Amino acid sequence: MTDRTTTFRIQLAGATLLAVVVWAFLNTPDQRTWQLAFSAFLALLAIACATALIAVNFRRGLPESLARLLALLLLLWLTGYLQDRFPQIATWLASSLTLLTKKPVAIGNMQLWLERTLLFLQWIVVPLLLIPRGIRFGRFAAIYILLLLLGAVAPHYLIHWVPHLESFWPEVLSAAARFLAAWLLAVTAWVQLGRLTRTADRW
Repeated sequence: MTDRTTTFRIQLAGATLLAVVVWAFLNTPDQRTWQLAFSAFLALLAIACATALIAVNFRRGLPESLARLLALLLLLWLTGYLQDRFPQIATWLASSLTLLTKKPVAIGNMQLWLERTLLFLQWIVVPLLLIPRGIRFGRFAAIYILLLLLGAVAPHYLIHWVPHLESFWPEVLSAAARFLAAWLLAVTAWVQLGRLTRTADRW
């Protein structure tokens, strides 16, 4: 068994476990004390699992991997915090642009552009801020965008593409096959990102 195959199997198993833990965390009620305690345990377990996946995939130490993960989560939380204020921001920007250009600017269009900008920040800018030192930024950014298309955009459209089938079981099998293919694509892109980061000094 090659090192690439072993790495892929480890990441596939770990990512699946992480997805299950996150799903359980998001679906655990918080009405009672034991439920809050269980939610906290699941959150810590998810962070530990994600840290281990980062450390193994990028060949980094656990402290560095945890620091990068927490920094990424903080930056993503900040962008999400801005999203909650999009209606107010869009209203203010639309009014300001209307006064400046003397032409009406729709609030809905302004909010749409804000959402697109936020997606760009979340998926492009924020991850690239955390790339290891010593890597050629331009080439790495191009490879990252390519892997993002493979591991995030393609699975998104694959999952949401629903072929027209006339019976129940073919629809179930189609959904299962599409979800499996999307999951394998995502893990493959993640593993390739780690491998390319580890071998960046050979570029």
